[in-house]
Amino acid sequence: MSFLKKDALVWYNGQWVLAQDANISVMSHGLHYGSGVFEGVRSYPIEKGSAIFRLADHTKRLFNSAKLLNIGIPFEYDVIFDAQKALLVHNKLSAAYIRPLVFYGDASLGVYPIHKQDVNVAIAAWPWENYFNVQTNSVKVKISTFRRHNPNSILTKAKATGYYVNSLLALQEAKALGYHEAILMDSDGFIAEGSSSNIFIVKDNVLYTPPDAHILPGITRDTIFNIAKYTPIPLIEKNMTRNDLYLADEAFLVGTAVELMPITQVDQISINQGMVGPIAMHLKNEYHQMTRGKNDLYQHWVTPILYEKQRTEPITEAEIG
Repeated sequence: MSFLKKDALVWYNGQWVLAQDANISVMSHGLHYGSGVFEGVRSYPIEKGSAIFRLADHTKRLFNSAKLLNIGIPFEYDVIFDAQKALLVHNKLSAAYIRPLVFYGDASLGVYPIHKQDVNVAIAAWPWENYFNVQTNSVKVKISTFRRHNPNSILTKAKATGYYVNSLLALQEAKALGYHEAILMDSDGFIAEGSSSNIFIVKDNVLYTPPDAHILPGITRDTIFNIAKYTPIPLIEKNMTRNDLYLADEAFLVGTAVELMPITQVDQISINQGMVGPIAMHLKNEYHQMTRGKNDLYQHWVTPILYEKQRTEPITEAEIG
């Protein structure tokens, strides 16, 4: 049973389909080999509608991920861009998580997809306010025994479905030991990222984050870079060991799903005496304002969906499927 409501609509290969009818073959190449790419996009409530944050950047990354995996998306950029906007209207969503997914179908099953034109595109959306499902405003993380992919093993700049088995293993380990999130190190033993998030630390009023060689350089990570430009806090990319994380004055995770989540414990080490630090809180507040179109400097990152000016009537049966 899907967590999507039965009457929810998804965009599937150019058509509006009820979620319960948006099925794929059990022989889909993407299901067997993880040959797909995806995105995670968030929208936030604004007056009379919704605001999708950095929709253009997310859509561009989807196409770049597909290019890196040599998957030809059978729709133009503008079609995918507009479908994500329409999805919110048709499902009457304001605060939502949007998931575009591109994957090979069932025309061939060998590791090499012989029929490379057999590409499917699906887009769904649902309410998802709290990624970690915690009542607190911070999380505990564990440094994983699993390592992040080596950039010479995979193309780390692609947000590919199959890559996330690495994240799954790390997160399962962390959850089993009572932590909210896993922190993976790279193949050289430096801090890389969380299972689905990038990481920052604060030390002596300087903000640090790992360089992007071994990580997916997140769009939220880039957003924090832009916020930091207008603060007196220097931001430096550098390789960091677990020592740096243990001795941090503050630490936090960032990502579209997690937004900005402070870390108050790493393994058995307390960060900032278990309290959320002032820099993390400041950046979190700035991010909150920015995503809802309340920062004039970054209005171009917000795509407003004003429901009173767009279609709100139900889709007809003729349009479904």
